[in-house]
Amino acid sequence: MALINSQVLKVARNEVQEEMDKRVNVYKTLHPAVSLVRLDSSDAILPLTAGVVGAMLESVQEMGKDATTKGIAPIKGYPFLLDAIVKNDFKARGIKITVDDIFVNAGVKQDISGIGDILCKDNRIAVLDPISQTYVESNVIGYRAGILEKNHRWSNVLYLSATPENNYIPTFSDERPDIVFLSYPNNPTGMAIR
Repeated sequence: MALINSQVLKVARNEVQEEMDKRVNVYKTLHPAVSLVRLDSSDAILPLTAGVVGAMLESVQEMGKDATTKGIAPIKGYPFLLDAIVKNDFKARGIKITVDDIFVNAGVKQDISGIGDILCKDNRIAVLDPISQTYVESNVIGYRAGILEKNHRWSNVLYLSATPENNYIPTFSDERPDIVFLSYPNNPTGMAIR
C-alpha cells in the first residue's frame, strides 16, 4: 500500500498566505478606490502582450504539423532556444557564455522542489527573509526544516534578513548553512542584487 509523506500535511494549510489574503481583503474593503498589484501570489492583472500571444499561436501551429513539430524538448532545452539565449541575453551584453552553461527549466517552483530530492535531510538550509514560502515548504517536505515554532518559523532553517536596511543583501550569522536559497528578483519584495 502506498503511504503519504506525512511532512506534506505540515504545509497543506498555508497559514502565511491565508493571513496575507485576509489582510489584503480587509484593506481593499476599506480602500475600494486603491488599485493593488499583489506580488505575493503571482497576481497577473494585465493581459499577455500581442507579441507573446502571437508567438504562442505560432508555436501551437508548428506543433500541429508533421513538418514542423518539435516533440518533447531535449533535457537541456531546444538548441535554437539555447542559441537565442546566448546571443540575445548574454553576448549582446558582452558576457561570454556557451549553451553548455544554460539550463532551461519548466519553472522555479518545480526546480526548488526537485533540488530537494537530491539533498540529504541533514543539510542545514538558509533562506532570505522575506522569501516565497515555496523555498521553505519544499524543505519541510524533505525533512530539513525541523519543527514549526510558535513564531511560525522552522527550527532548522536559518532566516537571512533581506530588508531595505541592508539593501536586500542578506547578512549571515555565525551559524553556517549547508545550502542557501537565494531568490532574485526576490518574491515578495521584487528587489534584485546589483
